[in-house]
Amino acid sequence: MATDVGIKVKVDGEKTFRSAIQAINQQTKELNAEMKAAMAGMSGMASSEEKVAQQTKLLSDYIDKNKEKVQVLSQQYDQAKTRLDELGRELDEAKSKGGENTAEVQRAENAYNRQAAEVAKLGTQLANTNAEIAESEAKLKTLGTSASESAKRLKAAGESLQSIGKGLQTAGGSLTKIGTNLTKYVTAPVLAVGTAAV
Repeated sequence: MATDVGIKVKVDGEKTFRSAIQAINQQTKELNAEMKAAMAGMSGMASSEEKVAQQTKLLSDYIDKNKEKVQVLSQQYDQAKTRLDELGRELDEAKSKGGENTAEVQRAENAYNRQAAEVAKLGTQLANTNAEIAESEAKLKTLGTSASESAKRLKAAGESLQSIGKGLQTAGGSLTKIGTNLTKYVTAPVLAVGTAAV
């Protein structure tokens, strides 16, 4: 009877776990699709700042969902590992009671092996999800670095334009001075000579 309860609890817990992982995986797929669509649509964005902001938001959301997945996987992994330890003790106990080749030992070994496979599978999923998080965080860092470099380039361009503007202002002042001098020293005397001749 205790085995039946254990199986029911395992099935119910497994169902809840699978539902949670499926929901997170679906949300992650949607974020991936949204990110791809946004990247394709970014060619028409007016500024690189808008692009970077959109990419940063999507990557951050993706990382958050994967961290949520890691939490769920970690909890399930811990439970599965605890159950594996229990099954190991039960296997050792069955071997000490009846020997190596009894039906009870065979059932205990089968249960232990299935649980060991489940623990390994969860460990792989956990490692893969952590690798995805690390990769996404590296992309986010690169995105931040490129945004910083773009800001530096924009600042340098702005400073260059200010310098050019000051140069043009100085040149404009010089041209005004030349125009004033031409009027004063050339045009005015010519007009005076022309007026006196009439």
